Amino acid sequence: MKRRGRPPKGAGPAESVEGRILDSACRLFYTEGVRATGIDRILSRAGAAKASLYAHYGSKDDLVRAYLERQAQAWMARVQERIAPADGRAGLLRLFEMLGEFASGEDFRGCPFLNATSELADPSHPARAVLRQQREWLHGLIRGLLSSADVHDLDRVSRAVVVLYDGALASAILDGDGGAAAAALFAVERLLDATARSGPRRARAGAAGARPRGAG
Repeated sequence: MKRRGRPPKGAGPAESVEGRILDSACRLFYTEGVRATGIDRILSRAGAAKASLYAHYGSKDDLVRAYLERQAQAWMARVQERIAPADGRAGLLRLFEMLGEFASGEDFRGCPFLNATSELADPSHPARAVLRQQREWLHGLIRGLLSSADVHDLDRVSRAVVVLYDGALASAILDGDGGAAAAALFAVERLLDATARSGPRRARAGAAGARPRGAG
């Protein structure tokens, strides 16, 4: 029987109590939901005492915020590793390829940010600020790539691409559609063809020559 306050079997000796709590929370919040996951379940998985939770995070709400911050930072780092702001069309298409890779993973349970937004109705919840910041980053990323791709009607095209991004993630989990991101990618390509100032053929040629190192 595992004793509360001791690390689970196999945990590394250098791993801090704070780290174990956050690791456990991240796994459970994503796979089982923020509301459905209680503090006792997190602490049992982490092998930590309730006093440790309050010492490091203060409350479950603060732990939810830390979970979403980690998710946001991890996704931003993955995107920035493979996509540069100047990549334009090639970078935008690569973003949707990354969505397909994410949605095809065995542990995929939907977008953590969309999931959390549906569960955290209170606008004053501390995690809502993280969700707003993540959306601002996403809108900025897509708008920047479209600007580099030199499209007509940047505002409306940017909003449309964000809708395709969100829809791909929602369809992947709601419909169990492993090809949702590929379908969204097809739509993005057609949209770029229709709105590129340089014309679809030149835009495709530019995209083919703009793949950064380490991608593909």
